[in-house]
Amino acid sequence: MVIFNNIPNSTIDRDALVKDTNKQVFIVDLWYIKELANRLATGPNAVQQAKQLHHAMVTYQVATYITLCDGSHRAAVLS
Repeated sequence: MVIFNNIPNSTIDRDALVKDTNKQVFIVDLWYIKELANRLATGPNAVQQAKQLHHAMVTYQVATYITLCDGSHRAAVLS
């Protein structure tokens, strides 16, 4: 399962969650990805560039999850 954490300046203890639930868990600090995309975007098209960077970063995280799991999960990232 993928958990998207959107609470600023926080993270979820993955090891504790796995121990408590006995489930494979992949955690993405979405708030941090958005912050990073906004910082990387520059120039007159910064707003659009930030959206594109955010989308690419989230897609990368989901692709990493799919690669690390058994491959049976399907995902779509819509922006």
